[in-house]
Amino acid sequence: MKEVWLIDYARTAFSRSRPNQPERDVFGEIRGDELLAELLMKFFDGKLADKGIKKKDMDEVSIGVASGVLENWTYGGRGPLFLAGFPYEVPSFFIDRQCASAGSGMHVGIMEIMTGNSNCVLATGFEHMTRVRGIGIDRNYSTEDKESMFYRPELDLQTSFNMLQTAQKLYEEEVPTFTKEDL
Repeated sequence: MKEVWLIDYARTAFSRSRPNQPERDVFGEIRGDELLAELLMKFFDGKLADKGIKKKDMDEVSIGVASGVLENWTYGGRGPLFLAGFPYEVPSFFIDRQCASAGSGMHVGIMEIMTGNSNCVLATGFEHMTRVRGIGIDRNYSTEDKESMFYRPELDLQTSFNMLQTAQKLYEEEVPTFTKEDL
């Protein structure tokens, strides 16, 4: 297995999600894919240029997004790369693992390097919960229908699909190593 090194990182600032009051969100007028593309352009023109790393050097780019619908749809990860001026030959993929999307993309990139399938990868992610918050999602409710063969009350999907309620439920769990500060 090859050694893997994290060369650099960058992130955008973020703001509180305000789907009912987008005018109060400092990023309310900016699309998430455009915010990522702007970050990538500055990152490659600045910090990575100083290290001699170019967009064309990427063997793989992951784009992690929770709820990849509407303007969070990435065309398989291609959309933000087109906006940021990446060469068409640079491959990409989209990954949705909710709050762990970008981190999961990083894990895939690490595995690609360790196994010798890539030399240089880029893990990215974005989401815009003010602009795209549950809109366009057609959730399957058959797990909550007592008449359905897929009825699964133990899943508690009303909580599972709501990150705030999930965090609250985890906080209330009787786990000795889990503290309020961990939230």
